[in-house]
Amino acid sequence: MKSSNIRKIIREEIINVLKENDFRFSDDTDRVSNKSTSYLFTVPNDKEGIERIKKVKDALSDIFTFRIRGRHHDRKELLGTEYRPGTQNDVPVKQAEYLAVYIDPK
Repeated sequence: MKSSNIRKIIREEIINVLKENDFRFSDDTDRVSNKSTSYLFTVPNDKEGIERIKKVKDALSDIFTFRIRGRHHDRKELLGTEYRPGTQNDVPVKQAEYLAVYIDPK
């Protein structure tokens, strides 16, 4: 079995467990098809979203490392001269509207 298939299965299982515990995801979590297999979920960059990330980190930090990436609906305007077409262009977390959470096995 390919490691990417294993990662997809692990991701699905983590999401199912979190849903059973009333964890609220963003609207795109169930519709993920073209994102990295490391992608877990996206939350708004507010107190509630940060608290949700902390809960997941507390539960999974023994077996996964976490990457948090800032997202914004208009990166080009936000980044100005730093914007580079065709690149990932993550935005700084402090300026992000949303936070995307990625996990990797330790």
